[in-house]
Amino acid sequence: MMNVSSSWNGDREQKLVLDAAWGRILRAAVFFWTQLQLTLNVSNPRPYLNSAPKGDPPRKRTGFGAGSVLYKADKQRQEVQVGLLGNAKYMAFHELGQHPWLLVTLKRLQPQLQRILEGGGKGGSAP
Repeated sequence: MMNVSSSWNGDREQKLVLDAAWGRILRAAVFFWTQLQLTLNVSNPRPYLNSAPKGDPPRKRTGFGAGSVLYKADKQRQEVQVGLLGNAKYMAFHELGQHPWLLVTLKRLQPQLQRILEGGGKGGSAP
């Protein structure tokens, strides 16, 4: 007869899985945030004669709008938020008006974000 024993280290294994998931979530959020910055990085220098056509993202004048797009990560809750600071409400008006930039970027990136979240690669130029 042979004696066999095994030990289960469920807490360690659970931590490994959660850490891997967190890494993917954070990488996807940072990738999305970076792509939003690129979307909003088309300049419209003085005298501001090169405004964005209807349907295009707003053009940058001072960079305040793009600088107000941030992400906030909470590892404990496994949650990342990407959004606007309250002092850049005009960017929400652009999004809901004639110059959408947030949801169109999210929609365009969905396949890449899905690959990142599945752990299958960076999906292009992800950080």
